[in-house]
Amino acid sequence: MTSGHPLPAVSSRHKPLSNLPCQPVLPRRPRQPVLRRRITNRSIDADRAGTYAASADEQTLQQLTLLRRQLEQAVADENYGLAQQLKHQTDSIKERLPPVQQYMLGQLERLRTGNISEKQAALRAVAEVGDDSCTAELAACLKVPELHDLAEETLWSLWHKHANPEAKALLNQGLTMLRDS
Repeated sequence: MTSGHPLPAVSSRHKPLSNLPCQPVLPRRPRQPVLRRRITNRSIDADRAGTYAASADEQTLQQLTLLRRQLEQAVADENYGLAQQLKHQTDSIKERLPPVQQYMLGQLERLRTGNISEKQAALRAVAEVGDDSCTAELAACLKVPELHDLAEETLWSLWHKHANPEAKALLNQGLTMLRDS
């Protein structure tokens, strides 16, 4: 070496670098805003206590959505035997639902298949009888310019009807912060 400093001797107790296990360096998570940390922490605590688990209504809606997709695929594949079985399963699940939930499912179907005026009427109905399980279908309506404002109002009305008073308080606190900024 030209610098005049000799290289340090490698002792026998040091392992060569090539034999060391390679561990990836994980990036640090960005800090969450205080309000988001509170919501997340409280949601986790509530989940642990079993009070904030997914509702039966939401699970039923997810199951019906899956069956509907499978039914559409069975019809597209011209597998009419399977389509008939899926239709019977769907009807069986719907019959066990309370009338309000059956009505809500009918309105969600109108959101998927109706014309603009039918979809607007369905959005108004969902605002009255819907719950958090409708969020995905309503979010899809935000992409349609004619439905955007009404879909947004419907989502806000559902969020304000949340059963958890702590979540309601945090929602109102967040809205206050938005208004004040």
